[in-house]
Amino acid sequence: MKCEPPTEFLLLFGMSLNFIPWLPCSYMNIIPRCIDWAGKYPVYEGIEQTYEAVQTYFAGNPLEGEIITIETVPLKLAYHVSGKKPEVDPNVTYFLDLYRRHILYITRIYFRYGRPKHEWIGE
Repeated sequence: MKCEPPTEFLLLFGMSLNFIPWLPCSYMNIIPRCIDWAGKYPVYEGIEQTYEAVQTYFAGNPLEGEIITIETVPLKLAYHVSGKKPEVDPNVTYFLDLYRRHILYITRIYFRYGRPKHEWIGE
């Protein structure tokens, strides 16, 4: 699992067109741990193990605010060279389709900054 520190702000729209509040928001990428990269395709841990690791992480490092939404993001991985651990960059949104055949699904948590709410995911 790789949890990245929050770095971005999002604009969330209010209920009317005249009211557009700026809310300091961010996101965290949850990347499953690669457990075997020796074969033709890399093998990643399942969603249950990934979310268990996230819960353990949140127990010691609560999210700095309230969860807005959680989404699953498909990432195309570069051609895998057997024996080499694949590199995953969850912030890349443009891919050339050359040699990109393996898709890894990551979890992205969007949250609004504030007092930690000690929320859990995956239950």
